[in-house]
Amino acid sequence: MGITNLFYKNHTEHKIDEPSMGELLQQFDFWAAQGDYNSILANLPQTATPTQHYLATLSLGWAYNNGGQYAEAESRLRAVSEQGRDDGVWHFLLAEALTFQDKTESALKHALLAREKDPQFYWSYLLLGKLFYFNGNITAAKEYLLTGGALAREAGCDDNDFAWLL
Repeated sequence: MGITNLFYKNHTEHKIDEPSMGELLQQFDFWAAQGDYNSILANLPQTATPTQHYLATLSLGWAYNNGGQYAEAESRLRAVSEQGRDDGVWHFLLAEALTFQDKTESALKHALLAREKDPQFYWSYLLLGKLFYFNGNITAAKEYLLTGGALAREAGCDDNDFAWLL
């Protein structure tokens, strides 16, 4: 799933009208597929509105997480916590950053909020599956992975990421 779909699928009220932004998001998808997160970070535009700033911050959090810079992702995401409190994607990205810093209790809280705020966002189920698995709750882990895999298939996406425990 490209970065455009990941962050903007449930943010239709945040559409960015500039054609250059759409082209840039397509380029982000390409760089993400190549694992070139530094190019994403280097090319995020300056933002003029709070909405643009929020969406760009989600992109930064995603790129920092995927680049292994979890503390920086956490810092950036917490800076827009007021806007993110009702957004499942924001909670997911923060949970991911916290997970890889061994802040498991906080990570679990935000992963559960991600699922609650956006029950169709299947990546939160994958993270919940991993968190429960590594904390010894195999039954809950399997339940989350099965649900997330089903949601991924319904969305027409590959569900291979969900099959590692099953």
